[in-house]
Amino acid sequence: MTAELELDGGTWKLALHVTSRRASGERALVVFHQAKVIVGRDKQFADLVLPDSNVSRRHCTFTVDETGTVWIQDLGSTNGMWVNGRQARHQIFGPTDVLMAGDHSIRLAEPPSRVPA
Repeated sequence: MTAELELDGGTWKLALHVTSRRASGERALVVFHQAKVIVGRDKQFADLVLPDSNVSRRHCTFTVDETGTVWIQDLGSTNGMWVNGRQARHQIFGPTDVLMAGDHSIRLAEPPSRVPA
């Protein structure tokens, strides 16, 4: 599943830190070269797969707009989308924000950047 926003012959790099509370705080850096990343537990529907029964098959999306702003949107997840401890539906996601999805927390590892195609 790749939804790329073409920008001057390139696309966006979106780097995320994913931390699992279940796996003793195991932390991973995940990098995508696309403007839209779907988070969920089902690899058929999600770009970032979180194997967690409290995460919906298609839980939420991270989208980088043409200005480099990151937006996060709930995709009708069963347990909802929680940003900074508050339930959210659609909002800007900045460098200090934390998304909780099941037993996982997700943060921006760095601001999005343009990359050549």
